[in-house]
Amino acid sequence: MIHRLAPPFYRRTGRHERGPSIFGAAEKSGPVRSETLDRNASTVWRCGDRCLYAPGTSNRAGQAADSETRTPPPIPPFNSSSSRQFTYLALRVYYSGEAINTGSAIHEQLVAQKEEPSMGPMTTVPKNALASSSQMRRREFLSLIGAGGAAALMDTFGAAEETATPRRPNIILIVADDLGYADIGCFGCVDIPTPNIDSLAQNGVRFTDGYVTCPVCSPSRAGFMTARYQQRFGHEFNPGPPAQMSPAFGLPPGEITVADALKAAGYVTGLVGKWHLGLKPEFHPLKRGFDEFFGFPHGGHSYINLKEDPLNPILRGTEPVDEKEYLTDAFTREAAAFIERHRTDPFFLFLSYNAVHTPMQAPDKYLKRFPNITNKNRRTYAAMLGAMDDGIGAVLRKLDETGLGDDTLIFFFSDNGGPLIVNASSNAPLSGSKGTVLEGGIRVPFIIQWRRRIPRGTVYRNPVISLDVFPTAAAAAGAQLPGDRVIDGVNLVPYLPGEKTSPPHDILFWRFGNADAVRRKNWKFIKVGDKSALFDLSADIGEKNNLTKERPDVVGELTAALAKWESGLIPPRWTTPAPQRAKQATEKPATF
Repeated sequence: MIHRLAPPFYRRTGRHERGPSIFGAAEKSGPVRSETLDRNASTVWRCGDRCLYAPGTSNRAGQAADSETRTPPPIPPFNSSSSRQFTYLALRVYYSGEAINTGSAIHEQLVAQKEEPSMGPMTTVPKNALASSSQMRRREFLSLIGAGGAAALMDTFGAAEETATPRRPNIILIVADDLGYADIGCFGCVDIPTPNIDSLAQNGVRFTDGYVTCPVCSPSRAGFMTARYQQRFGHEFNPGPPAQMSPAFGLPPGEITVADALKAAGYVTGLVGKWHLGLKPEFHPLKRGFDEFFGFPHGGHSYINLKEDPLNPILRGTEPVDEKEYLTDAFTREAAAFIERHRTDPFFLFLSYNAVHTPMQAPDKYLKRFPNITNKNRRTYAAMLGAMDDGIGAVLRKLDETGLGDDTLIFFFSDNGGPLIVNASSNAPLSGSKGTVLEGGIRVPFIIQWRRRIPRGTVYRNPVISLDVFPTAAAAAGAQLPGDRVIDGVNLVPYLPGEKTSPPHDILFWRFGNADAVRRKNWKFIKVGDKSALFDLSADIGEKNNLTKERPDVVGELTAALAKWESGLIPPRWTTPAPQRAKQATEKPATF
């Protein structure tokens, strides 16, 4: 039994706040003060009749440890209890999350007595790890000992984990651009392997009916960044190219983003990739809740000729950079570096790939993977998707290497459906494509992984929407949602283990110019201009059988609900320029 002689409390201001140590009441002892010490004070611990001394480390301001603490007794020879003593040191690193100086003398004594600090089926701890353990932190320790060692710790100390203050998860939002519903392996794709994206579903939840709020890029992003239907603040259309866009374009400064909320809760926040929510300085990501930014501010971007558009440069923060790497690979590199930099802090990373949006560009190293795809456009699309899947794999490996994999909440989806004619994507068996409110424009591959909290390998069939990202992330992080406005998203976590069995949403809405849609349960009603259609998605996922005449009662109910919702919206603050509208009209098939 290990007894604590002095009870340090581990509390940090700012990003972390941890509760008291878990090891019970203190026993008064001469070598140290019996009252509460700060986290830098030296501590003596007893294991049976032996003492372990863990000298405190200096704090962030460089102050020395408590000078009133007396010099501890020398460390006695280690015997058969050595592994339990080492296990305690391991647990102190694990639970406190603070640096701990075990001192190289411990390792030297173990080596002299030919007794390694073994804890069962685990990686042997090397000398230099213990000798430099004043810099070791909880995540690094868990990465070092592996799963077997962690299991041994729990075997040794029983249910201690249950009383520890749970740590807040890191949060990563990965968004693809113009990805087809059927172009991921776990959603039925057979010609483009996506093992890393598929692993998110294997270790998390795949949503069959996952939606976004708009069938084009910028409005969709405005919705999931704020958890509000973007029509509530007039962000209804894409702006067009920088030279043609309205000066009003940008996410209104009064809107609160998920990055704002998480930053206020103590998270480090970073955006890597595409922004597309405003070019003016007041709309820059660093003004919208992000601490760090690497990417481009507007819509489409070349993957290879990275300086071709001076109005849409690659930026680090606010400064243009001379990037040489294939853009998808550069975004992956920056995302992995962000994780490494902030491995000891809770972080929110928005990894916003522009793949597989046009222009269709891929280097030979990716094209060579798909010799059997004869359609040139589809082959390039496959290569671009393969690069993104590789990148997601690199991010997942970095999380596991740093010991963060289980404690990271990951969202993955596309910002809208695939534009079939443009990039050779597939939305099968859905009808329609990007730019339409048919299923192929707004239903997307949608996956959530949180290995510590959400059951693995689950398929969820009730409708969810990208509006739910913000509330789910905020609940996981202990962050506050804005209380002065309508929030349309919901926290999905209670629904995924089955704690809540009702559908997260009673009804979902869309408006994109003269196209409206509403879904309640299995019914979907669409109105485009003077045409309308009603579909039973449970029997007709391809939206082929119009039931308006057969079910006028449902049409009336959904029409009334749509009108009530639209009464809370405002007119669009800009429209897509005419040349861009003409281009989009050629990219999508007829609606119905």
